[in-house]
Amino acid sequence: GVSLPEDRGLNELSFWDTVQANRIAGPIDLGAEAEYGRFSPDGRFLVVCRSLIKTGVGPNVMPAGGRLERNTPSERQIYGELVPKEPGQVWCFEVATAKAVLNGVTQAGSIGDLMFLSDPPRLLVGGQGTEEGTGTLQLWNLESGELVTSGTLVSPVSHLRMNRDQSRILCVVNQGLVQVWAREREPEPEKLKPASGLFGSAVGHADISADGHNVVTSELHSSMISVWALNNTAEPLWSAEWHPGKISALTFHPEQPRFGSTCNQGRVGIWELNGERHEPVIQRDEKAEALDVGWSPDGRLFAVLTSNGRSQAFDATNGRPVSTIHQPLLSVLVGTVEFTADSQQLIVHESSDLMQQSTGRYWLRDLSTDPRPVD
Repeated sequence: GVSLPEDRGLNELSFWDTVQANRIAGPIDLGAEAEYGRFSPDGRFLVVCRSLIKTGVGPNVMPAGGRLERNTPSERQIYGELVPKEPGQVWCFEVATAKAVLNGVTQAGSIGDLMFLSDPPRLLVGGQGTEEGTGTLQLWNLESGELVTSGTLVSPVSHLRMNRDQSRILCVVNQGLVQVWAREREPEPEKLKPASGLFGSAVGHADISADGHNVVTSELHSSMISVWALNNTAEPLWSAEWHPGKISALTFHPEQPRFGSTCNQGRVGIWELNGERHEPVIQRDEKAEALDVGWSPDGRLFAVLTSNGRSQAFDATNGRPVSTIHQPLLSVLVGTVEFTADSQQLIVHESSDLMQQSTGRYWLRDLSTDPRPVD
């Protein structure tokens, strides 16, 4: 939990046991306004940061911190107007001890996105570079707290994605283009270097395949989806305009050459990357804008959250629903849907702006029982 005491203007961080409802550690005085926090997939680390690039997106796409109230469904994208350049800060804590591994490390400019890497534990930070108009990637060692390596891009990084073995990093930059970088772990020391040139056009959403060989992108305010091969990014392998509205989310299967897509008209598709027909093999129509999608870690299920407060998990092989939560808010502006590591539970977050006040809820859904509210 993070609290912002109004009387002191400081930001405090506390660790809580959500089962026993008691504080484990803290409050820790960060001394600055933190906007976003994220746990590592293994639960070992927690990263907190301030000064994020304003992109007009919700946390289902990338961290938007305290700027959620500026979002509307028609504005979600993964690049946009930059905030005035100001140094970002990053804190990273070891959860078991609440010890700071990175203690307010100052960045050259605003932060675009953060990702955890494993074997060994690393934190990847993308954002504004030292030189005006440039971008940067930084790789931090979470065991020593030292900077391992860094790289410079032609434009600020606003969005990061990674393939399964963490050897390829997809960067979306603020020119509406994408670039893939390689992470070389051997021979030591680790290095980051470009694995492709800049490609795409007015990119709105993007993801990289599990094997790191392909990228899927969508055009901003468009229904156009394009699939690219990294060995030749001069033009896409194929493009399709199947959705009736602009794309709201794209995500690759965790292992197979498949990806899922949704649009603001509620249509959902699952595509075969190498299929002869450039149309989805699974199709569904929801009754409201699809805000977020996600695969279960085992790849068997696909979940969708829509703007009417309905979240649904369905079988990714035949499109049959296996679980539905429908607890409507008046309007869900932003939200996330994801599975637990064992693929047995669905976690749903939805937030709405009611009477100029922020309202948010979290749901934990066991796929064999009724939904129950967590907070």
